[in-house]
Parts: sequence; C-alpha cells; structure tokens
Amino acid sequence: MSQSNITVDGARGYSLSVSLFGVLGRERGFLGRCKAPFVDFPGVTGDLPACIGDTVLHTGDDVRVSFNPGRRDYEDVRYMSEVRELYQRVNAGALQDTTALFENQMQHFRLFLNHKFGYPQDRVSSAEYHRIMVARENFESRRIRAEEAFAETRDGLAFVRKFDEMTLEFQDEVAQAVDGQAYFTLLNLSPDERIVLSDPEGTFEAYGDGTEPGEQQPDHGPRLSQAEYERRISALNASSPAIPTSEQEEARRLAEMSLLIDYHLGQNFPTDRRERVLQEHRKLTRRFVWRLLRSLLTHPFSPSDGLARAQVRSFSKLLKDDELAALLDLDVEDVTRLK
Repeated sequence: MSQSNITVDGARGYSLSVSLFGVLGRERGFLGRCKAPFVDFPGVTGDLPACIGDTVLHTGDDVRVSFNPGRRDYEDVRYMSEVRELYQRVNAGALQDTTALFENQMQHFRLFLNHKFGYPQDRVSSAEYHRIMVARENFESRRIRAEEAFAETRDGLAFVRKFDEMTLEFQDEVAQAVDGQAYFTLLNLSPDERIVLSDPEGTFEAYGDGTEPGEQQPDHGPRLSQAEYERRISALNASSPAIPTSEQEEARRLAEMSLLIDYHLGQNFPTDRRERVLQEHRKLTRRFVWRLLRSLLTHPFSPSDGLARAQVRSFSKLLKDDELAALLDLDVEDVTRLK
C-alpha cells in the first residue's frame, strides 16, 4: 500500500512479482491502463500495527528471506525510501518511449537486488550479479515484444500464456545464474520451484477460452503496434505545416483516422469501406463546432456523451457493432446504448 508503506513481503509469489513489476507496479500501464502506483486515499499514512504482525520471517533452517537482518522490505527504510523516490520522480510522458520504460524497470530491479543482497551486493559475486541482471533484461525485452504483438492481435488469452512462459524462463535463467541459497534469497522460492503470476480463473473470465464469438476482435489483418501507431502519428504531426491551410488540416485529420483504423481494426481493412469511413469522418469534423455546441446544450453535464453519440450514429451505417466498439475504444454495450 503506497501511503502506509505496508507490503505483503513473505507472501508466496511476492518477490517474483516485485522482480518483474516493482513494489507498486509499473508506472506505465499496458495500453495506457492500470498505471501504478494506484493512490486512492493520499491523506492516509503510517503503519497499521494490526496489519504488520511478526516482522521476521523464518524458514526451516532459520534462513531469512532477505540478507537485511530481520527485515522485510517495508522495514528496510533505505530501500522503501529509494523506491518511493523512483516512483515520484518518473516522467509518465517519457515512459511512452519503450527505451525509457525499459531502463525504468531495470532501475526498480537494481533497487530490489540492493535490498536483497546488500549495499553493495556483498552476498553474490560480480559475475552472479551480472547474470541476474542479464536474466531480468531478457525478460523485459520479451515483455515489450509480447505487448507489441498483443496490441496487434488483441488475443488476450494468448498474451497471458506468453507472459506465463516468460515468467518461467526468467526463473530458469536466475536459477542458472546463482546458487540455491541466492535464488531463495531473491525470490523466496526453493531452487527447483517455479510459479506463474497470472490467475487462471481471472484470465478465463476476462478472455474466455479464445473461441467465444463475443470475445473475438474484428479481423482485418495485422494491426499497428501501439509504439508504431504513436511513432507514425508523431511523424505525421511533425511533417505538417506550422500554419496549415484548411485543406492541409483536413488531410492530416483523415490520415490520423486512417492510422486509427490500422491500429484498432487492421491494416487490411477493405479499401472501399475505409474510404467510406474517411468520408463520414470528414463530414463529422466539418460539423464539429456545431456538434460541440449542440452537445453542450443537450448534455450540459457530460458533453462528451453527445459527441460520442454523434460518432456512433454516423459510423454505425458503415461498421458492425464490434468494429465500431474497437475503433472508438468502447464496449459493445456502449455502442448499443449510444445508437
């Protein structure tokens, strides 16, 4: 818990989760969602004694989880202070760049190693430390590629399976990098134990078994990855004149819409249908000011609902409900409601 500095250190899987996500999670959530840390009550601080309990975790041979004597992470003042500082100083905008996100995750992992093995790492050799870092770098590279692939396919169940596979590979590489004691110290798992972090029931609830019609995304070929979509949008804006003519501005908006189709629906979206969608988009943008004023009058407390309704009603003549939901990033139920 961010404000209280309480964690669940000692719980099964916690150390593995911190290794891969940090104490409070990743600052840039995948596809812009679930960003960390999540702060709901920023005024609540301090420890809750009833939640802390015994501060020393023993195992069969009185081996502690961390080489920091008798302390879980929330009792390691230096570690938690550095973790909090890293979260506070991060530039969320900069993390849209995968290189910056990669380095940010490695900074979190270095702090975790310092907590587990000391400042400096006097419990593992420099060669072992390097091999652990390589294992973590390998995982982060695989995660970025997997997320980019998911942005194209939107196959959630396949992504979760891939993530489980990468999690197991990370544990294998760490086990090969250090001895059994260091492996236990780092992950709080026995050297021959492997676990995954995904929830099978939650995965099925979110994505089904991959065959239900309601879970299928529109299939119009490969989609642009989030990184490629953002790169092309940036290049398009950079190439536009500082003071464009009305024709140039309209051309830029149509190009942006075409890229949105490539990103959400697929790069093989039929040419004739694409042209009709772009024509409808042109009509919408030309009437934007009038629609905004009308939305303010008809939906004074939520004018965006009026604009969304206008988009849904215009494009519903050209797109199926699932295509429309994907294009506008809505639920199918919202599309039905706004028609």
